[in-house]
Parts: sequence; C-alpha cells; structure tokens
Amino acid sequence: MGLVMHTIALCQGNSVQLPGGVTERDSNSDASMNKTSVLLPGESIDKKIKDNIFVHVTASKSTCFVGEPILVVYKLYTRLRSQSKVINQPVFTGCSVYEMTTDDLFPQNELYNGKMYRTYIVRKVQLVPLQVGPMKLDITSVENNISFFNNDSELYGNTPSVKKNIQLTSQPLVINVKPLPEKGQPANFSNAIGRFKVSAKASRSTDTANDNNNLEITIEGNGNFKGIEIPVVNWPAHIEHFEASVNESIDKLSFPENGTKTVNIPFVVKQAGNFVIPPVPFTYFDADKQQYITVQTDSIPLKIIPASNQFGVDTSRISADVTNHKYIWIVPAIALIAGFAWWWKYGHRKPGETKNSAITPAPITTNAPVVDAVPQEPIRLEDAINELLLIEGYSAFYRGAKQLAVLLLKQEREAGKKEIIALIVQQCDAVLYAADSSISKEDILKQLEALAISDSPLRT
Repeated sequence: MGLVMHTIALCQGNSVQLPGGVTERDSNSDASMNKTSVLLPGESIDKKIKDNIFVHVTASKSTCFVGEPILVVYKLYTRLRSQSKVINQPVFTGCSVYEMTTDDLFPQNELYNGKMYRTYIVRKVQLVPLQVGPMKLDITSVENNISFFNNDSELYGNTPSVKKNIQLTSQPLVINVKPLPEKGQPANFSNAIGRFKVSAKASRSTDTANDNNNLEITIEGNGNFKGIEIPVVNWPAHIEHFEASVNESIDKLSFPENGTKTVNIPFVVKQAGNFVIPPVPFTYFDADKQQYITVQTDSIPLKIIPASNQFGVDTSRISADVTNHKYIWIVPAIALIAGFAWWWKYGHRKPGETKNSAITPAPITTNAPVVDAVPQEPIRLEDAINELLLIEGYSAFYRGAKQLAVLLLKQEREAGKKEIIALIVQQCDAVLYAADSSISKEDILKQLEALAISDSPLRT
C-alpha cells in the first residue's frame, strides 16, 4: 500500500478536514479542552503532549474464530490545538479487508480514562481472518503540529506563542484467531458465520406443465456473507432446474455486515400433478453461542395442470410409447445419405479428372495396437472453462477449478505458466479451507482464460 496522507485541522473555530477529505466546521469542542492548550507557569510541554494527545486502536474482539468478522478502529484522541496529518496507514495481512472509512466523518467527544477528548477516525475496517493463529494489526502514524498559548488572549486570538511538531504512533494489537470447532459441524456448513434466517418461495404455486417457474431462496441476517454458498435443494422427480443467479443487498458500513442474499433458481415441472419442494436447510456458525445452527425454509407445494392444447390435437391418440425404437430406421437412412454424399464428392469424377484427384483412404495397419489406431482428441482449455461455468455449487466450483489446475500443472512445461497455475491451486485451497472471501469465481476464471489465450491444448 502506498503512503496515504490526510489532514485533520483541530483548531477551535476553524474548519476541520477529516481523514476522508471532507471539510466540516469543528463545533464539538469543549471549554475545558480549549484551556488545555494554555501553558501554565512551570508546565512541561512534553508532559502536556503525552497526557493530552495520542493515537489508539481498538478491536471488537481480542479472540475470534477464523472467518468471523471483527471491527478495527484507529482514532486520534486530542485535547490540544493541532494540525494533524496521517503519514502511515496500517496494512493488513492474512485477512479480508472491508473498508468502512467514509468521507462524512465528524469529530466526536469521547470520555477516556476520566477525561473528555475530541476523537477523529483515522481508519475503520472490518477484518475477516483467513487463517488460524495470532493476527497482528499494523500501526498507523499521525504527524501533529501542536499550538500552545501563554494566556487566554492568545488562545482566543489564535496566536500561539509556541508550536511543537511531533509524530504519534498507535501501539501494536494482536488478535488470537481460533479454528472453528469440528465437533457438531454439519456436512452442509459453508463457512457462514453470524446470525441468519432463510425463507423460500416459488414464483407460481399453481403452474402449467413445462412452463418456466422460479424458486427464490432468501438468506437474511448479519455476519460473513462471503461464506454463504447456494443452499442445496432436494428437487422432487419430474422437476428440471437450471443455473442459479445470486443477488446481494448488503450494508457494507454496518458491523457486522447486514442485509440479504437472494438465490434465484429457474425450474420446469415436466408433467401435471401435485408436487412438494421440501424444506431447504441452511447452516451457520453463531460465534457468540459457539455452536452450529441449522435453519430451514417451509416446504413449497406446487399444483401443476396439463399444458393447454392450442392446436386441436387429439392427445388421446398419441402413443404412450416414448422410446427410440420407432426411430431406429433413421440410423441406416443417415448412413445411406452419407455414403451417397461421399460417392458424389470423391467417386463421381468429372470428365478430364485424373485418378489421383480421388482421395485414397490411408491404409490400416492390422497389427497396430487399438489405442494407437484411434488417437486421443485434445481437450481445449476453453472447453474445460465452459464446464466450470456449468457448476452450480460454490465449493464444487473451486474443487473443479483446483482439479483442472492440478492437471494443467502436471502437463505444463513453461515455467511462467506453471507459476500462474500453482497460484490458482493455492487460491482454490484458500477458499476451500480458509474461507478466503476475497477470491471470487471471476478471479479464477480470468486467470484460466488468460492461460487459454496463449496455451497449448490440455490432453487427458
């Protein structure tokens, strides 16, 4: 991360430029805080600075589970007049970062250790740890040009007699990240941590056979939405479903994030009758209760009526035999047509054509192994990517992508491409085993597509 610099002007009656860059008038000052900037006889400037201005970092928890969101806030606390500039922003590793620092932050009065301070947010983020162990929060540094006054006249006239420049740094903070408990973890758990509820509905509970319908599953609550996968639906027989789409409406500035994740699954019921889509289960981990909780939707009854006969066809005369036996004759007919086409192109020579103009079939070596007589067709990487696009499940996609990357890694010879493929394997592992929500399906697909542009064919 490059050096980020913001200015915070903390002078009474003057404008205040906040960390996000928006200028607001400082009207939250307290009379006792203003007096702090006046030097009394014998007072030490260094002690005055130490007691009345500092940078502090807080975290919502000192111990959390892997994948559990935590709130981290860096603040400048001051009772002095100063011009302050952020000269070093913290860098976070081993976690996903969701920025919550905005451009409309106002200074707040806050009581700390029995004294009232004006506080300014330097950085506010949600962090989602991706690995077990100690997670060290980086420091931030703020440069301050502090003004001191000999009396009230200088104070209210804003004519300081002494100015002191000093750099303040936050103290390091360590978060202990624990693994999720293995005991009692259901098979359908997908690293969703927080508190959620789930509901589902069909677009039409009464429908016509072979008409398009839609199942909408809504997951609502607060927590780590990136860990939520598409729930598994136990579809009844005679229902065909298609690729799901996902929409999110999440408040990124709330902690923890709250909102909804909606899954839409198109489906078609192939015949008339009464059907029931059974309850759809969803499991999450409640970090406060330290337990896995499974919630589920209500069952959805469907009444399917026969498709309307728009063309006056007597459906009672339609044979019940829906097998392919009656169409067996098509196979020799196609072979006959293909043979005639070959004769017309190669055997039916025009006058003047030489014998060499006909295509002579290559001789077949009868003593060659069968496997050599039928060479393997190369599988194009583009085809493998298209297969990945058809995978619906969140984990299933990354497992498939990893399997493809491992196969690529075994067959690739170019060092540069091997490094890219190895990175894809690591990213898939980070999603599958560390719930890394910063790596999306699109990221994996883009890397594979970049390989496909310049690749050699992948062979089975």
